[in-house]
This record gives sequence, structure tokens and C-alpha cells, in this order.
Amino acid sequence: GLSIAKLLRRRFIFDARGFWIDERIDLGTICKASIEYRMWRFLEKILFSHSDAIVVLTSAMHKELVTIGIPPQRITVIPTCVDTTLFKPLKRKRKSILIYVGSLGERYLVKEMKTFFAYIKEKAKEFQFIILTNNPESIQDDTTIHVEKVSHDAVPEKLSEAAAGIGFVQKSFASRGSCMTKVGECLACGIPFVTNSGIGDYDQLLEKEKVGVVVKELS
Repeated sequence: GLSIAKLLRRRFIFDARGFWIDERIDLGTICKASIEYRMWRFLEKILFSHSDAIVVLTSAMHKELVTIGIPPQRITVIPTCVDTTLFKPLKRKRKSILIYVGSLGERYLVKEMKTFFAYIKEKAKEFQFIILTNNPESIQDDTTIHVEKVSHDAVPEKLSEAAAGIGFVQKSFASRGSCMTKVGECLACGIPFVTNSGIGDYDQLLEKEKVGVVVKELS
């Protein structure tokens, strides 16, 4: 894309969306000692240096890029967006439900979310933990949680019945650039969100706006 832009003398926008290379390192799909890693870093440096504008998901990533010499005026923060014609508060009776929605990749801390739910369950026996995902086979059989596979259009109704949404993510350098779509979906449906510290801009956003809880330590 950059080569074509230069050839046609057009402006080039780099939609970075996150620290992609560092995410791959976290997942173990790229090794820092490999030629592949050096190749991706080289390409990343070219894109950051020669793009007319760079789009990132978080202010935390914006700050990181400025520290490596990228002019702040070239960087624009556009968080993950939500279709508010679909995700909106619905008139449903709230139930004692903690809900997770989305895929369950290696970066998501299912064990820690279940531990958090167990703590809630000790205080309020009536609570349920529901996971809405397209890959239910990734969850081992467990009587403490209920796993459902639902269509995208059905998610807002499920969220509108819940007490809160949840999403714990592996904390690392890469997580500073993360902006979970599920957070916006939950907030758009009128329910608070619980996540762990050090993920994107949520430390400031959730507590400052009083729309959720940030768990400082996972143990």
C-alpha cells in the first residue's frame, strides 16, 4: 500500500490498530531472535516513518509512539466502534448475570475470570457466569459457567439482561494498544464492565466515567 501511494503521489494512512508484532510475541508465534521478527520490525519502522497519518486505538499507544519520535500531530486515536443502532439499552429485567462476549483467544484470561466470578458467587449465590462465544469448544466442561453460541444480532438482548460484562486480558506492552469491542458493546447496552489494569485506556476511562471497575491485581 505504501509503495503504491508513493508511486501515485498519494497520501498514505497507516491503520496500526495495535502493537501487532508484540501481540504475536505474547502469543508465541514470533520469536525475537528470528529473522521474521527483524523483518517485521523493519517494515513497521518504514510504515511509522513514512505514513502521512497513523490511526491507533488508544491514547496509551499514542504516547508510546511519540516517545520513539513520531510527531503527535500525525497520530489519531480512534477507539474500536460499536453499532449503536443494534447495541443499545433494551427494556429487559436485569438478572444476576456476569457476562463475557466474544472469541476466547490465548490473550484472554479465562481462569482469572472464573476466579473473579467465584468471589462474586461467595457474596451473592444467585449469580451466574455466561459466556457468549462462537468457539464454545475452547471452554472445558465446567458446571460453574454457562456457555452459549448466539448470533451477533441476539447479543444486545443477552447483554441487556446482565448485571455486568467482563474481560480479563494478558497484561503486557502490547496490551497498551488494546481496545476491546466487547467493552463498547456492554456500555452501549447500559451495563458496566470489569477488566484488569494495564489494558489500553480502561484504567482511566472506566473509573473516571464511573462505568465499570478495574481490577488492579489478578492473583
